[in-house]
Formats: sequence, C-alpha cells, structure tokens
Amino acid sequence: MYIQLFAVTHGCGCPYIPPPPTPYLTTTTITTTTTQVAFPLLLDVYDFCTPDLKTALAGPREAFKHSEDIKAGTAKKQKTTTTTTTSDAPDTAGNSTGPAGGDTDMADAPPADPDTLLRQHAGQRTGRYELHAVLTHKGRSADSGHYVAWVKQDDGTWIQFDDDTLIIRKADEVQTLAGGGDWHMAYMLLYREQTVPRVGEAGGAPAVVDGGAAAAGGAATNGGCS
Repeated sequence: MYIQLFAVTHGCGCPYIPPPPTPYLTTTTITTTTTQVAFPLLLDVYDFCTPDLKTALAGPREAFKHSEDIKAGTAKKQKTTTTTTTSDAPDTAGNSTGPAGGDTDMADAPPADPDTLLRQHAGQRTGRYELHAVLTHKGRSADSGHYVAWVKQDDGTWIQFDDDTLIIRKADEVQTLAGGGDWHMAYMLLYREQTVPRVGEAGGAPAVVDGGAAAAGGAATNGGCS
C-alpha cells in the first residue's frame, strides 16, 4: 500500500506522489548437502513387493540365478537319480527277489531342471535392477559447478564423460559419488531392469545370448511393489 502525500506539491500544482519504497535486496544460495547418501549398485525390490508378486517372481529369480552361474562357469547339470525297491514275493521260479514290502520300482520326482527354467521364464522380470548410469554434480552451490555423466559399459567397466574427456573408472570409484565433500556427488541414478536371459543351443548346451534388460530410470519399480 502506498500513501499519497498531497501536502507537498510541485510548482505546477500537481500533487507529489513518492515512489514505491525500495525493497531490501536479499540473496539466497542453494548449497549441496554435505551428508553422504549411499546408493546400491544392485537394487533388489523383492522385499517391497506384494505376496502375490513375490510368488510370481520366484521362478524367474531362480532362473536368473542359474544364468549367472552359467556366466561364472559354476552351473551344474541337474542329475536325476532312480531308486528301486524290491519285493520278497517269489518269482516264477520260486525265488525271493528281496525283502518284504511289495513295493514296485519307483523313480524319485526330480526337481525342476535349471535349463528348463531358463526357457520357461525367458524375458520375465526378476525384481532386480542394476545401476547403469549416474549423473553427478561437483561444487558447493547447486546454481553452479560442473556436471558429469558416468555410464556402465557392457564389459562391466565404467566411463566418466567429462565434457570431451573420457575416463575409465571402476565400480568402487562409482560408489565414492555418495557426496559428503568437494568430490562429484550423485544427483540422479539410472537403473536398468534385470530380466531372465534368453538361451540358445550351442553344441547341446544352453548359452546365454540375450540379457533382455530394459532401461528403467531412477528408482524403478515392478507392478505390485510399493
């Protein structure tokens, strides 16, 4: 609200209206946090899923584990064992064939074959997400500083894209981006969904040929997860 003072006039007789008051000049600086905020290289949202979704994820997660064993060279072929029980009933020659019981030959029910699991659940979600890229900021003020991208490559190495300079980094270096100092601090995390790989026959043995991963930005979630 402005108060017009008519008691003071110009020489022409016009009333004098003072200009609006000059507001106080204030400056606000947005600073970055100095508290470390850790983030995982592998984000598993299974514990946050509904019971029904956990049940649905059980098979794909087991199949995915087997695919990881194949990559690591630790996968073992499933063996089916057969046990036979005999009867003491005499055969046609009148000879006893074993202890009493009258059991017939039975084969133990084999567990699900891991290779079959891979084929059944190929391309399905596992509720797991791997860190694929990190955008970082370096500087004490959020209004200025330097922004850099860190991107994971297919061979597992990381590359820091610093303008036109590319620097090869390791996974443990990426985990130093949690903030807490003058070093680069992560402000955006990009996670990629891990799905059950598709398999192809190579010499009779399954071989992982397609990761089937789909990009997912930030803290991606599965349907039914909270």
